[in-house]
Amino acid sequence: MTMTQTYPAQATPGALRVLAKATFSGIAVAGLSLVVWNGLLIGALRNPQWWTWIVPVMAAVLVGTAAYLRWGTWPKSGRVFRREGLRFNRVPLKTILFSLVAGWSTMIAGFCVYVAHRSLLGMGGEVPITLPHAPFALLLPGLLMGAFVAGCTEEVAFRGFMQRTLEKRFGVVPAILFSGLVWGLFHTNHSYFGEEIVVWLGIFLSVAAMLGTFAYRTNSVIPGILVHSGFDAAYFVAAGALQPRIAPIAWLQSIASPTILLVAASLAATIAFFAWISFLRATKNRGE
Repeated sequence: MTMTQTYPAQATPGALRVLAKATFSGIAVAGLSLVVWNGLLIGALRNPQWWTWIVPVMAAVLVGTAAYLRWGTWPKSGRVFRREGLRFNRVPLKTILFSLVAGWSTMIAGFCVYVAHRSLLGMGGEVPITLPHAPFALLLPGLLMGAFVAGCTEEVAFRGFMQRTLEKRFGVVPAILFSGLVWGLFHTNHSYFGEEIVVWLGIFLSVAAMLGTFAYRTNSVIPGILVHSGFDAAYFVAAGALQPRIAPIAWLQSIASPTILLVAASLAATIAFFAWISFLRATKNRGE
């Protein structure tokens, strides 16, 4: 006679518990990192000579935080959750290149449509970014670091900790939508939300669908970090170069009519279409 050993079935985690865990962990990761960076920025705005050292300080904070999330052993009970939430897994170079082209062309298309929309409604440009009074060459490292901080921390927080946790319990589509909504609400303190909150929530959900797809299909936040940080870097650097007279949207409106902007959006969308096909083919066996 053979004996068959049975094991108790693992209970499915409660929906509210998983939702609370995902939301808290995502907001905590994003919030803590951004609080540190904003604190450094406030110090630099009050004392412009401090601007040069905020970049290495923030770089050390990011590296230390990533090392703890991946290899930290305390507390032991959350070690696996922290490592999985970081979602910093290797991605083939070809897949990264497809994601970069797909992501940036999609963002450029959307940006051109939005600028054309503002022009047609007579809304003008955006509120310029407040920067320290310093030569552009000194501002550039801080602008690039600001873009990386936003891209890195938000992707790890919302597409890593939050989305991954929700994927396991609710599936990928609800996970992307919910984490995207929270990500959008996380930005409601920005000035542009006061103008068109419904439009901007739609924009954030659309971008979240793109970045969330990158994270799900590759099981990594690396493509999303590169796309997110790259687009933010282009905007921040442009804003720094144009300060203090004009901001990027206003500058683009001054050199291109809505018709030209929509043509540019169409061309970018065409590139995005083929890049997305290549990305999806490259990751057809890599979704979870």
